[in-house]
Amino acid sequence: MVRRQNRRDRSEFWGCPTYPRCRGTRPIDAIDSVRRHDPRPSLPNAILEDGPSRRRAEAGASARATYERRLERHRARVQKRRPRTLIIGAVLVVVGLVLVGTPTTWAFVGWPLVLLGIARTLALLFIEPPNVRAWDIGAGGEERLGVLLATLEGDGFVVLNDLRMPPSRENIDHLLIGPPGIFVIETKTYERSVRVRGGDLYIKGRRKTEFFDQVDRQLAAVEAALEVSNVRGFICVLDGDFPWFGRPIARGIEVTPPKRLIETVRSLPTAIEAPEIERLARLAGERLR
Repeated sequence: MVRRQNRRDRSEFWGCPTYPRCRGTRPIDAIDSVRRHDPRPSLPNAILEDGPSRRRAEAGASARATYERRLERHRARVQKRRPRTLIIGAVLVVVGLVLVGTPTTWAFVGWPLVLLGIARTLALLFIEPPNVRAWDIGAGGEERLGVLLATLEGDGFVVLNDLRMPPSRENIDHLLIGPPGIFVIETKTYERSVRVRGGDLYIKGRRKTEFFDQVDRQLAAVEAALEVSNVRGFICVLDGDFPWFGRPIARGIEVTPPKRLIETVRSLPTAIEAPEIERLARLAGERLR
């Protein structure tokens, strides 16, 4: 579980990292009554619990917050426009029914008009628009990958999620620091084909050059913040259809499904030791909030 804070009284408690799908909670002192049998090194916890301003952000936190803000604004607009939406829908249905009862060629337009009135009303009142739903999908993908990346902590990795890139408002989904090195991971959630052709990324047949540009900016920000020059970038696409053979790579950035990402970083040789991992993680916590 991860530390959370009650919005009303600001008290802390343990919550499930996959909220809102899992709403399990425990009191903050519950861990005192449990004897921990965990052979993993204490390094990640020592770093990530170093004061309130240094706690690890939850994966997908800013995307989830953006989704909730947009959803709240959408609901407010729906509520404000509800009377007009219902009136227009009712007019379309009534006009359609009237046309159905007329012995003219317009009768064929009646039923489509009735269906249009019903469908339009239901869509405007109950369906989230794509620009809102996309943030929910993106946040869910980051949360799912965050759970998988947390399994690497037993191998000496430190996982930092949802970091701000100064001075912009752009964020880094996941920063992984471990024995093999430093990795920036941009998370995307798409179904259908994922291909790299001619040095460019195509998802569902659409060119996504901006994803490589996004990772390049993140790599530059991390290298500047940590004063290093060997950061490696990944674009992790959840639910994507990848080719059977080969690894899609362009501009030094590998496009990968989650399972392959975990296998790749685990298979790499050791490049930095635990003290350096700790130093880099603390530096990242200070400079990439």
